[in-house]
Amino acid sequence: MEENKETKLCYAVVEEDGNPYENKVHDSIEEAVLFADEFVKSRVFTTVHAYEQVPISPSDVSLIDVGDLLLELDERLEDNGFEGAEVADSLSDDEVKALQDKIDKLLDEHIKIPYYESGELVKKITLTKDDLKKYL
Repeated sequence: MEENKETKLCYAVVEEDGNPYENKVHDSIEEAVLFADEFVKSRVFTTVHAYEQVPISPSDVSLIDVGDLLLELDERLEDNGFEGAEVADSLSDDEVKALQDKIDKLLDEHIKIPYYESGELVKKITLTKDDLKKYL
């Protein structure tokens, strides 16, 4: 993955325990506040956290693990009467890695939807009831 890709911010209303409300982040403060509508209406003030988000590629999130696929293939072969096929054991570590690299490359080339990884907390925003009126 390239370094220094553009980052973006996402926002979450924060509960008392410091976690995002229902573990969801949003593209704007307005979306975060509207999502947590009932929660924010019951509070004197609301804290919203702005998080940095960094673009990631599909291979960075390990969508497909070749080792797991090979073990699943062995199970399916055995379930269908091909006992002892043991495809997973017949490949070397280098062959498994090469296969994983090919799948990752294929995913990165064909999946163009931007995905983001949760980044660091950038800013804490405190909204009063008056502030919330802009969003509700």
